[in-house]
This record gives sequence, structure tokens and C-alpha cells, in this order.
Amino acid sequence: FTLALIARFIMGSGATFAFVGMLCLVSEWFPAKRFAFFVSLSETVGMVSTSIMVVLFAWVIAHSSWRFTMAASGIIAIIVAFIVFFFVRDKPQGETNIGLSKNSVLSQLAMVFGNKDVWICGIFGFSSFSFLTVFASLWGEPFLMEVDGMSLHQATLATSMTLIGIAIGGPFLGFISST
Repeated sequence: FTLALIARFIMGSGATFAFVGMLCLVSEWFPAKRFAFFVSLSETVGMVSTSIMVVLFAWVIAHSSWRFTMAASGIIAIIVAFIVFFFVRDKPQGETNIGLSKNSVLSQLAMVFGNKDVWICGIFGFSSFSFLTVFASLWGEPFLMEVDGMSLHQATLATSMTLIGIAIGGPFLGFISST
């Protein structure tokens, strides 16, 4: 159990840094007025791929073992990391990094954390998004299997629909916020 908690913490930390890195890439490669749309589009890619992989992993676990599934996930993650390392660039060709000083970063962080609108948006996003993803990713399958008598495969498909809904709604809301 302790090892599972540590592994889950590492996965969450990795996802957090990947998301922040994606935010930086979007801000460098695309116009500022399209930032929300491209961030929501990346969320769509994440939700659709998660929906597909959850169903695939449920099938693989049912036909092999969770250890094999986790090992395969690790290998796929390493391959993706190499692809990103060799092909993704910080800025479009010809542009240079400005570079931020420690004071500049700290003053910008103070400005962000001091902005009440950032807090309102953050609390709204957390309270609306976290419940959906936690239910769909953590409690959905066991709940549907126990209460409705669904098989693991059926419950996985049903909870994946939550992620598909987020995937469809995300770019739509991002487009609306950009106009």
C-alpha cells in the first residue's frame, strides 16, 4: 500500500510538471488570445487518450496482469519522453529565450497570488473539475460494479463517458473565452 501511494504521488507530480511545461509551450508558440483554446485542446487530447487507455488497460489487466500493464505503461512513458526530448522545442526557430531573474519570477508570482480573480478562477476550476475526474478515475468503476452490477469493462466504458464529456466541452469553453 505504501509503495502504491508513493507511485501515485510520483505520477501526479510528473503530470503536474508536464502540464506546466505544456502551458509554457503554448504561451511561446501560439498567440495570447488563443491560449485558453489551445490549453483546453490539450485537455481534450488528455481526456480522450485517458478514456481510450482506461478501457484498453482494463482489457489488458483482465487478460494478463496489473504488473504487465504497469511495466508496459512505463515503457510507453519512456518512449514518449524520448520523443518529446528530441522533437519539442521551447520556442519557434530564430527566437531566443529572454531569461528570467529570480527577482522577476518572485515578483510575478506575488502578482499572480495577489490577484483575487486568479483565486476565484482556481477555486472554481478545482471545485468543478476535480470532482468529475476523481469520480471517473477513482471511484466510478467500483461504484458502478457494486451498485449497478456492471462488469469491469462496462463500468470503465461508462466512467470514460465523463472524460469524453470534458474532452468535448473543453475546447468549446476555451473558444468562447477567447472570443
